[in-house]
Amino acid sequence: MRAVLSVLAMLAMAFSAPASATQFLYTVTGTVVGDEFTYDEWHIFDPTQGEGFTASFVVDDAKPDSLYSYGALGSSATGGGITQFGTRSPLTASLTIGGQTYQIRSGDYHSYPTIEPLTGDPVGPTDTIDELGSVAKDPGAHQLALTAGYSEGHSCCFPHPNDTYGQNEILDFSLNSGAFTSPDYRQAGTFALTGFGYFAKSATIVASPGALTNIYLAPVSLTVSAVPEIGSWLMIIVGVGLIGAVVRRRRPSGTGCVPAS
Repeated sequence: MRAVLSVLAMLAMAFSAPASATQFLYTVTGTVVGDEFTYDEWHIFDPTQGEGFTASFVVDDAKPDSLYSYGALGSSATGGGITQFGTRSPLTASLTIGGQTYQIRSGDYHSYPTIEPLTGDPVGPTDTIDELGSVAKDPGAHQLALTAGYSEGHSCCFPHPNDTYGQNEILDFSLNSGAFTSPDYRQAGTFALTGFGYFAKSATIVASPGALTNIYLAPVSLTVSAVPEIGSWLMIIVGVGLIGAVVRRRRPSGTGCVPAS
């Protein structure tokens, strides 16, 4: 029995130590707002009024090329070329509506034309990919903001650029709750919400109108939880195995003599 209690204590430690976690899961649920601004030319979701949604954000709290700020007045984690060149987003995000899930893309790439040495003119295409991610907590306003976005562009070629393409997408929430009392954006729990959100995806192509998806979202609940690190998961797996071994060791063998009737 003492061995089982020791293993259970080890499992409790694995689950009750969010401070060691570097990733945090933010799950926002609510309904699609059906108004004149909600439509889906990309046919990703084809949402209808009142349909439920789930938005998931994973925040990496220790990504070396992201920007972090913590203080009594609030905290934030942000990054991406759109925000500051040379940084990367600490967020990944997805949106699920009607059983269809769309993952916000990520990446960072920049390629520019070379300069012709004789004329000084740029030669070749321009290609850019930028990601954006941000989580920011304002305890004074009882507000938490979550944003994940992606932008790419292609243009070719000087001196007559007739091959131009651009695409942008963003998932953005401004959430309000009286329970947002901690300045730390990693405050764990489940919170009832007011606020708003939207998902937008657009494309522009030379001589073409492109396509647009613009979906407005009404959030009602947020759950924030730490994602256990690999070491914690290994501790959990080993602990479950040890409990099984102890139970098997204490189980009667079933080979004793049957009493005579």
